[in-house]
Order: sequence, then structure tokens, then C-alpha cells
Amino acid sequence: MARRLLRREIGSLGAFALGYSDIASTVYFLLGIIALYAGPALPLVVMISAVPFLLLIAVYMELVGAFPESGGAYLFVKHSMGDRVAFMAGWLLMLDQVIMISYGALGVAGYISFLVPPLSQYIPYIAVSIVVGAIILNLYGIKESAHVSLIITVMDLAILYMVIASGLVMTPHVTANFERLGEGIDMAGLLVGLSFAMRGYVGIDVVAQSAGETYIPGRDLPKAIAAIGILLALNTSLISMVAFYTVPIEEIGENLRSPMAYIASGLTGGQVLAPLVTLDALIILSAAVIAGIVGFSRMIYRLSIEGLLPAGLGRVNRRGTPYLAVLVAGSLAIVLALPGEVELVAMIYGLSSLINYVLTAVAYTKYKKTPLQSTVSFPPVVGYAAVAALGAAVLLIGALRPYALALSLVWAFVGLAVLRIMSLRGTRRYVSGPQLP
Repeated sequence: MARRLLRREIGSLGAFALGYSDIASTVYFLLGIIALYAGPALPLVVMISAVPFLLLIAVYMELVGAFPESGGAYLFVKHSMGDRVAFMAGWLLMLDQVIMISYGALGVAGYISFLVPPLSQYIPYIAVSIVVGAIILNLYGIKESAHVSLIITVMDLAILYMVIASGLVMTPHVTANFERLGEGIDMAGLLVGLSFAMRGYVGIDVVAQSAGETYIPGRDLPKAIAAIGILLALNTSLISMVAFYTVPIEEIGENLRSPMAYIASGLTGGQVLAPLVTLDALIILSAAVIAGIVGFSRMIYRLSIEGLLPAGLGRVNRRGTPYLAVLVAGSLAIVLALPGEVELVAMIYGLSSLINYVLTAVAYTKYKKTPLQSTVSFPPVVGYAAVAALGAAVLLIGALRPYALALSLVWAFVGLAVLRIMSLRGTRRYVSGPQLP
């Protein structure tokens, strides 16, 4: 029986929405934790963390223009460094995709408890119900998921700019953060805060993994990725400045489950803005759950058709969805979300995908030594700068967040065991795309 293939059903707006909703969700989830450690240096930390992100954006823009099929980082690394390294890149990315699904679900539950405090004792169960809903939506197909994500993105941007306008223009500024800055910056806290701000950027690879379902990937995906990079670097910087100017930073760190709602509640018009931000957070974090399932399931699909995972995991239903992979993604995320520990999920998030992005940037530097047929081109120095910046982020997180390092190592050993088993089975590999001579 012929294998069903993924359908090309989305354009640049759909791809943009899937990636944006994922990365934007980290503002609602991690801002409180970054503020807790960085203190009044919050805006500085956020702006520094944008450097590796923007370099990664440039790398991905060029690579997606050269590889018009699903696979993302796995595909980029494979044709430069071989199957085994590529498998490990994709495998590590999948870990953070599962974590992202669980943090999105826990984030939704946290903001619900901000609206209805008695529900705070039911956070794990609310999170599980969110994951189940996202599984059902994903089983319908990526087109429906992208449409929902686009509506969410438009709403998020509208509310976000209302908050920024109120915070920077209309709300009286506090002096407490300036006074604390005058006392000096806690460098240890700044570095820990930076380790959280340099999160996994998993959404960028979600966009690349949608190449096999995008109308004209070489045209649509670089546009989507560029828009994501510009908007998110700008928006996160502006939001961090709103927090600095209007709220004593330590108070944000005391509201880890709903930091954006807390900031909005103290602004001019806060009685209206706080409920709007809470609603927006609920929706954008839900979109991150959807995007995480899309990314994880498409990576499983790619690895399965390459013979690196059991073929059954790549089965596609009549709607063009890898349904078994979707179910696996949701099930693993539910296991992580059930304890209801927001800080634990934040602690382990980011390192695995950053390691994957270092490998992607290394692959990019190798491609730049040969003619790479892409719709977008940047000078080779971008690749070397990306390797250095992302490598520094990996070292920082590995040193300051041992839980993330331990989990990444365990996950990597499991991946090596899976790879060994599949190698012994002697499964055939599907080969496609440009290769280095």
C-alpha cells in the first residue's frame, strides 16, 4: 500500500503563526522567572538573549530556502554531517518540543488560576485537559491548527501593543528599579536570568518542519521566519522595558504563574488590561501546545520515513496527519505536566534544542563553503557568529541548570539506544535533498 504523504495546505501566514505563537508564549511563561534572577537588569538580559536568536533566524532563513521538505534541523544536519549526528539533533529537539507542550499547558492553567484562584489546586488536571484538546485539533490537520494559531497571533499582537503603549506612555514610572541598578548589578543573578532568557526557540524549527505542508516553502518560509525574528526581538525588549519602568521587578518574580497579568494590573487601564492579558496568555500558551505537537509529530514522521524510528510512527491518516506521532507527543507531555511543577519544567527547558541549533549552525557553515541553492543568502560570518553565540548559550545553561543537562544526557543515551536497535534491524533510509559533494 502506498504511503500517504503530508499535504501542502499552508502559506507564509500560517507558518508564521505556528512559529510565532510558540516563541511568544515564553514571554508569558518565563518572564517571571527571568525577572526573579535578573532583577532590575531584566531589559539588558532580554536584549542580550536576542543576539543568538537573531543569528539563528538568519541561518534558518537561508536553510529553509534550500530544503523544501519536512525535517527541519534533522534534514539540515543530515546532508552535512550524516545520519547519526542528524538523528541526535532531531532527537534532542524533540525533548524540548515535549517540554514546550507541557509548559504551555501549565502556563494556561496558571493564568486560569489567576482569574479563578480556587482552581489553583487543580492546575495539573487543567493542563492535561489542554493537551488533550490540542491533540484532538492536531488530528484534524495542520491547516486547521495554522488557522487557529493565526487568529491567536493577531489577538496577541493587538493586546500586547495596548500593554506596551500603556506602560511606556500612559503609566507613571517607578523609581525603585533605577535605585536598585544604582546599587550595582548582581552578576550571578544576571547570568542565571540569561540562562532562562536564552530559551530553546523551538518554534523556529516548527516552521522549518512545516516545509512539506507549505505551498511554496522556498518563498513562504523565509518570510515567515524573518517576521518572527523581527517581531519577537522587538516585542520582548519592549515588554521588559514596560516591566522595568512600571513595576518593582522583585514583585514580578513573586508572580511566576501569571507575570504578564500582574504587570498589566498595575498599568493605567489595568482593570481592563489585566483580564485581556490573561485571556491572551491563555490563548497564546494554548497555541504553543498546538505548535509543540506539530513540531514533535513532524520530526517523528521524518525520522520514521528515514528508517531511524519504527515505520508505524510515520503513519498518516486521511487528513494528512501523522496521527500516531501526535498521540505520542501528547502522551509524553501529559506525563511532564501531571506534577504541576512550573519551575521544574522551566529548569529543564531549552538546553536540548540549543544543542541542536549549534549543530544546525555548524552544518550551515559547511554548506556556505559550497554553492547552496537558496532563495535567501547571508555572508558566511553569520554562521560562525551563530555557532559562537549559541555555543555560549549551551555552556551557560549547562553550567547553571544541572537538571537540564542531566535530562538532556539521559534523553541522548535513550536516543543512542533507539538508533542502535534500528541499525540492527537494518531498515532502509529515504534519501532526498541537496548533499555536499
